[in-house]
Amino acid sequence: MTAPTLTWPAAADEARLGLVTLVHRVQVDVPPAAVWRYVADAAHWPAWQPDTRKVEPLPPGPQGVGSTIVQLAAVGDSTERVTWQVLAAEPGRLSDEVNRLTGGRGCDDVVVVVPSAAAVGDAVPFLADDGLLMVFAGVPAGNRVALPLDRAARRGAQFTGTSGSTVADQLRVLEKIQDGALTAAQTVAAVGGMRAMKDGLQAVIEQRYPGKVMIYPQLVDLPLLSLPELELALPDVYSELAAGPVWTARAEQTLIEHYWTP
Repeated sequence: MTAPTLTWPAAADEARLGLVTLVHRVQVDVPPAAVWRYVADAAHWPAWQPDTRKVEPLPPGPQGVGSTIVQLAAVGDSTERVTWQVLAAEPGRLSDEVNRLTGGRGCDDVVVVVPSAAAVGDAVPFLADDGLLMVFAGVPAGNRVALPLDRAARRGAQFTGTSGSTVADQLRVLEKIQDGALTAAQTVAAVGGMRAMKDGLQAVIEQRYPGKVMIYPQLVDLPLLSLPELELALPDVYSELAAGPVWTARAEQTLIEHYWTP
């Protein structure tokens, strides 16, 4: 993720307090909440502020409103004693604001627009039971995040991704679909049932197929099959594919009608 710019004090307070503004930018692959907890704890200042020799929180422990921090900072060839006082603190502000705005229900849609696996995991708690989590596809290959996939079955949650295309590109795709020049079914490369979920995820990691893996939860025991493999495994379904082969609505209907056991 690209960490937000840390600016202190707020613009409205700068003129009132007559203080300087400190800006520091850094890119790290950890959740924003973890970044804030780290940099806000004065005990860590020497680790990321080269000019800080020592800090003495007074009183010791977590710093809150009213806390005083003594910093021994290198200034040229000497060391200066700088005293800081915490004037305001808002821990958990984002969580509190989401709960206030949604009445504690959570968000219907959460969009993660930074290429960070950790940020994706951080976003899950903000989802409503039937919410949609949209993940930006720029997360580097090989990065993993623990997603509670049981929420899809138990609470109707949805997890999906975006290619990060521009709005103009997306509009062109929609126009092609409307004109019949492109069908979303062309992206389907393999199908499987609920027990094939793990194999399907592994296939995505290994880039085993040139397109998407479609999992049908209601077809519990359907193994993971590429479209060409359907010719021998499920010939009646294969016969409903378009030339290519390309997945079709008719093939899906045949698959569900013939192999779904309520």
